[in-house]
Amino acid sequence: MSGLSVPGLQSALRAYDSDKVRERAEGAARLREIFSNRENLLSFDRTASRDGGEGWVALFQCLFQVVVLEKKNWLRKVNSGPQGELFALY
Repeated sequence: MSGLSVPGLQSALRAYDSDKVRERAEGAARLREIFSNRENLLSFDRTASRDGGEGWVALFQCLFQVVVLEKKNWLRKVNSGPQGELFALY
């Protein structure tokens, strides 16, 4: 990504991907701070304006990465339940 700089975003995503609950919680808190910071959102917007939308693509890729990590963690938790199997939701 040319010119897009949001301090701490990659490290927050790595922390959120951790198997350790404390690191995941810290990653989630940092991600909330990053995405609620107006300057960070303006950074995505400036990049998008300059590079044909690339900044917004980057923002949504980050958000979708968080969803993927959350799903992975949820499945890990469900699969380690009492029977060790994934229960179908009806």
